[in-house]
Amino acid sequence: MLCFLALIACAILAVFSARFRPLVKEAIACVLRRVTLRKCTTGFDKQVKTALAGRLMRTHPRAAKLLYRRMEMLAWIFVVVTTASTAYVAYGSYNYYHYGNCYGPLAKGFCIFDPSGAHSQYSGILTRYRGPKTVPDDGGAPSIGPLNAAVTIIEFGCYTCPYTRKSDSVVGDLLRKDQGAIRFVYRQFPLDGLQDDPDQGICSEPAHERPPPSHSLVAATESSQAGATRAAIAAYCAHAQGRFWDYHHLLCARPDEAASCDGLIRLARGLGLDETGFARCLDDPAERAKVQADFEAGIRAGLYGTPTFFVNGVELVAPSKEVLESTLTRALEASHP
Repeated sequence: MLCFLALIACAILAVFSARFRPLVKEAIACVLRRVTLRKCTTGFDKQVKTALAGRLMRTHPRAAKLLYRRMEMLAWIFVVVTTASTAYVAYGSYNYYHYGNCYGPLAKGFCIFDPSGAHSQYSGILTRYRGPKTVPDDGGAPSIGPLNAAVTIIEFGCYTCPYTRKSDSVVGDLLRKDQGAIRFVYRQFPLDGLQDDPDQGICSEPAHERPPPSHSLVAATESSQAGATRAAIAAYCAHAQGRFWDYHHLLCARPDEAASCDGLIRLARGLGLDETGFARCLDDPAERAKVQADFEAGIRAGLYGTPTFFVNGVELVAPSKEVLESTLTRALEASHP
């Protein structure tokens, strides 16, 4: 292993000085013998040990002797540490390219590639889906704007995700700027993986009577997203009474109310909805099926976090206001050549 490290060092030095080139040849010969489990007969390894220990001998004789005896072991340690560091950097680079952070969709923390954390402003989920990615359609979900609009924006969001809630005002600003040219569709992507909160259960039954279901396509979810499915169902129940967008904005603005069935019903009461019908709707399998259809469309689209936008099919994961606005501008320009 010492010969291998010396080969790398000499090869780099040989680029700048011709006197190291003969050493490169010796190092190559030594490495070739060692990889075939033979001893190095060129004496190159001993030359390296002597050169390094000799420099240290002048000032620290005892340390030099120890270094000479243990140099091969130290070389192995160095290689193992370097290999592990390289692998970790490669892993972080892969995650940053795909997810905007160093650790994957479910993890947060300092990332050397993104010290400010500006590129990972989303809540994540891991899925088992490995099929082809499919650009989603509107799925019959609630929308604003004409059906024949030049640009269609589809957002997949989750009401327990703080970044989804922040995006509500951003989308509102964009829609006010380009009224009539944009159609905005909101589809549900609850990050609890279509599970009811195990502490709350569904609204009409205690948790011990009906355990929370799990979705076969979900591998892992963020632990802070309990109740996301219930809030998504509540939004569809408001849609059934013609007040989806009012209720949607309330869910984004008042997350504490969205954390319980009582809170969801209070929001409905504040909008003047039929409270009895709304409460009954929360347990309606048909409304849950709509949420599941949205969720599975997101899975097939390859979603790993919310909010995720599709602007005329162009995917944007947790974009900044500037990125979303520039993408929208390009889409509008492309629709009017």
